Amino acid sequence: AVVSTQSTGVQCNMLTLGVVQANDLPVRPSTSTPPDAYVKTYVLMEQHRSHKEKTKLVRGNCNPVFNERITYIVNPSNQILQVMVWDEVGALRRNVLLGEVLVDLNYVYQHGPLQGRYKLYPAFCPPEKSVSS
Repeated sequence: AVVSTQSTGVQCNMLTLGVVQANDLPVRPSTSTPPDAYVKTYVLMEQHRSHKEKTKLVRGNCNPVFNERITYIVNPSNQILQVMVWDEVGALRRNVLLGEVLVDLNYVYQHGPLQGRYKLYPAFCPPEKSVSS
């Protein structure tokens, strides 16, 4: 599974991230149905999460398109952008992490805008309970 993103680079400590789409997300093993996917992003500083943003939910699609922009105020010298793709499962809104990618913001600051498809890697997190936001 992969997620496609683009950024404008870091300008005046502002990072604009475009969450474009995810591709080849796995079907749910128990029902063989496509996931109800959304993307959650955090800026990490010394392993602490700050400034959470979340895309809309795209139901029943292994290749969901989000086309959303997220803007962060960042200090790129010591921060990481965490991009996580989740599946919202069932009436209890129990969420399952499908994968994540971490982006070193120092690299974005030094090299400018990024655009690409990033492989999602499994993360060792327990399922997350949904919080209305």
